[in-house]
Order: sequence, then C-alpha cells, then structure tokens
Amino acid sequence: MPDTEDNEREFGRPGSGRGEGKTAYPQIQAACLIELGTHAVFDARMDGYAAAETMLIEEMFGSLRPGMLVLADRNIYSFHRWIKAVDTGADLLWRVASNLILQPVEMLADGPTSRR
Repeated sequence: MPDTEDNEREFGRPGSGRGEGKTAYPQIQAACLIELGTHAVFDARMDGYAAAETMLIEEMFGSLRPGMLVLADRNIYSFHRWIKAVDTGADLLWRVASNLILQPVEMLADGPTSRR
C-alpha cells in the first residue's frame, strides 16, 4: 500500500525491529479464489493487515460450486471450514498439518477397477 497516514489508519502495518519499530509501508491481508489454468479470480477478500486470512476465506465459500476442485494450504483446514466447504458441493483437496491424524472412512482396493 502507498505510505500514507490514511492507509496506515485504515489497514495498519506490521512491526519491525529497526528504525521507528514499524515497516516502511502499510499492508493488507488478501485471500483469493483463483482458477489455476487461467488465473482468473472468482472471488477475493481484502482487509487490514491484522485481519485473519482464515476469516477472509470463509467469506468466499458462497462462491464455491459443484464441479470445482478446491485446493487449500495446510493453515486453512479446520473441521468447521471443511464442513462448510463440503456443503457447497465442491470437491476438496486440502493439505493438513503433519500432526493431524485423520482416520480412514473406507479402505479402497489397490489397482485398477472396472466400471459398469
């Protein structure tokens, strides 16, 4: 963001260990729902620097549709967000923290299967 007093009041800026104890420019927090092939932006949310990215993401669940494959990084997962996203009908492929233990719902056979 441009370094103006209005932007600093509206969006904030992170601290710094140097100089006046603040970074050179005000910053925003942004989260976007993007199509990977074309990089088209389906939805986006922006707020002040201190806003939680996870809250911005939840505001975009209304843009998810059946047939979409939604990829998300490991900091996004929570049971509440997963259920909310699944309810949209979109397919989800989300990374989770390495210490999260997920129990299998169904064990599938290895190898090819025939379709009927």
